[in-house]
Amino acid sequence: MTYSRFIEIGRLVVFTNGDNTGKVATIIDIVDSNRVIVDGPLSGVNRQVVNLRECAVTDLKTQIPRNIGFSTLKDILTKEKTVEKWNASAWAAKISNRDARANLNDFGRFKVMVARKTRAAAVQKEFVALKKKAKL
Repeated sequence: MTYSRFIEIGRLVVFTNGDNTGKVATIIDIVDSNRVIVDGPLSGVNRQVVNLRECAVTDLKTQIPRNIGFSTLKDILTKEKTVEKWNASAWAAKISNRDARANLNDFGRFKVMVARKTRAAAVQKEFVALKKKAKL
């Protein structure tokens, strides 16, 4: 399969490290082969030059002109529901689950452990029942 996540104007990126980790922004302009200018009016990311090593390129793309203004970009992203599409993706769900898990307190971790044990016991019980049924 060919590569389809090209670095292009209008492409949505998600930050993987730095102050904006987990936030999304849109590529506004390309500086050079390693840096782009991004802006995230709906996610609280200010317009800035970002190294491509600090972000991951997503499949979502919005048709925008080069160096679009803040309010126009906000209107287009709202109209095309780009951020809502991102929030509905499996990638965004994985990031939010990871963040929620990292922010658990001791009792929250205990509840997760009990839930995992309960689930494992139910799976094991069903597996044994299916194994017995297969032998008959």
